[in-house]
Amino acid sequence: MRMTVLIILAISTSYSCSVFKQEILKKNNIPFQVIAKGNLKGAGSEGVCESNIIIKTKKDWDTLLLKLNSSRVNLYEFSNLSIDFDKNIILACFDGVQSSGSHSIKVVDVIEYRKEVRVFYSKLELEGPSTQAFIQPYVIVKVPKTQKEYVITELKQ
Repeated sequence: MRMTVLIILAISTSYSCSVFKQEILKKNNIPFQVIAKGNLKGAGSEGVCESNIIIKTKKDWDTLLLKLNSSRVNLYEFSNLSIDFDKNIILACFDGVQSSGSHSIKVVDVIEYRKEVRVFYSKLELEGPSTQAFIQPYVIVKVPKTQKEYVITELKQ
């Protein structure tokens, strides 16, 4: 009897570990579209601190555009952009204010796991000559909407 219990316990432990490993490893790359990338030039006056923002409604999108407009960002690039918030969401990554123009930020990958969608981004320091100006790098992407939680993660270099 004792041996039977041990065998059943060993099999169930092995099976549950295998299932757990499969749950972690299940992933699917999600296509994303960069809809804006650049630098805010208001030296922080826009009121957008270093942050990652998940935008699920048109109201939130319009609020962000108003902040960007205060920085004299060329909103023309957004004027023809149609976003169906029933099917898509917007993810915006803002770096902190930098004292030179040699910085950038980019979304590297969007991966759907079993319980969440992870967005990976990277901050870059560009090589070559740079301008001496206060800038705040940003990138804004559109991704398909899911019911899963979105987690935005910086890839450290």
